[in-house]
Order: sequence, then C-alpha cells, then structure tokens
Amino acid sequence: MATIDPPPPPPSKRGKLLTRKLSAMSYSLPNSLVLTDAVCTLVEKLFTDLVSTTEAYEGLQNKEEATSHELSKAQAQVFPLRKENTRLLRENNQVRSARGERA
Repeated sequence: MATIDPPPPPPSKRGKLLTRKLSAMSYSLPNSLVLTDAVCTLVEKLFTDLVSTTEAYEGLQNKEEATSHELSKAQAQVFPLRKENTRLLRENNQVRSARGERA
C-alpha cells in the first residue's frame, strides 16, 4: 500500500521573511522546500556572513581608492624632484669633469 506524504507545514513568519529576502536577492526556492527552524538559522547565518563580507569588501575598496589617490599625489610630487636630481647630477659631473676629477 502506498503512503501519502503529509503536506508540508505552513511557513512560519521567520520563514516567510527569509523567503522574501531570498527573492529580493533573485534566489528562488522550490515550493517543496520547507524552511524549518534549522534551515532558517542556517540561512540567517549565511545572510549575516554575506552582509559582513560585503561590508568588508566595500571598506577595502574605499581604502584602495584612498591609497591609490595618495600614491598618485606622491608620484606627482616625486616627478619634479627626480627631474631636478637628474639635472644636478649632470651639473655635478660637468663640474668634476672640468676640474679633472672622476665622476
């Protein structure tokens, strides 16, 4: 004799909220999936991890942008100094050469 599976219990408020959150993130759940307390706990933990990872990533992106900007500023300040250093080295070598010293 074949047994008939009982219908799944109605989703809890917690399950409905998680289903809406998942839908908002373009995740669809099969109708047969029942969000038990254990599943809800897991999904909530995954949401928490996802949010904290996303926030950490955004923080690192902001830090990288700031560092990149600082690097550009530093390079802009160094360029004229390198140019001046090259000129001074050339002049120094010319003076030493004129005096008969080794460069």
